[in-house]
Amino acid sequence: MLNTVQLTDEEKTLVRHVAAGTVLDLAPGAAGDVIDATVMSSWDIQHEIRAEVIRDILRGRHLPAGGADPHGLQLRGARIIGRLDLDHLISPMRLSLKWCHLLDGVSGKSCQIPDLDLSWSVVGVTDQYATEGAVWLLGAKIFGALGLRGATLTNETGPALSADGVSVGGNVFLDDGFTATGHGDDGVVRLLGAQITGQVSLRGATLTNETGPALTADGVSVGGGVFLDGAFTATGHGEDGEVH
Repeated sequence: MLNTVQLTDEEKTLVRHVAAGTVLDLAPGAAGDVIDATVMSSWDIQHEIRAEVIRDILRGRHLPAGGADPHGLQLRGARIIGRLDLDHLISPMRLSLKWCHLLDGVSGKSCQIPDLDLSWSVVGVTDQYATEGAVWLLGAKIFGALGLRGATLTNETGPALSADGVSVGGNVFLDDGFTATGHGDDGVVRLLGAQITGQVSLRGATLTNETGPALTADGVSVGGGVFLDGAFTATGHGEDGEVH
């Protein structure tokens, strides 16, 4: 089938990097410690990659005959346009979006992917998807690690990270300055019934919910231990407490 989406110059460059196994850095002159939400809000069209193009690449579209390198799709310093739809996606490709701005969040219901890394990214959500969460991973299968180190997740009317029933074959990193703000009874970070083979680290994380619990993890199974230390802070309200 022919690809009907016309790629921008930046998106064509991303395809070449995926084939070569290298990182496309759209903010090459900026050190990670200076890329924050204010800097991201100033990015122009040269930082933009459409969410639909990322999904297409993960499905093997737009790629040359040799396909993707095993390093997968690696993107830094990008503004992702549209909600990143990974729903029901089955891909052999790793996905790394570090120091990226995802204004409409990520939806990965029942997806299957080797690794997902959103570390140091800023993730929001529009009202249309607020009940799902800024990052929604209901029933997802991640065979390696789930990384959200240093990321900032914000949802003014629902959960920040909603991952009920997620299966992670490696570690879950919600640490190193990870900040999540949510609203309501569903909590800020939801891991109900999650199956995690490795560790869950929330070292130094900050979870805030003015109207409900901060961390909800009933029925979670963790093989390698859970770390809520290193100035970990959870602020919640209601009978379910901060950590439930």
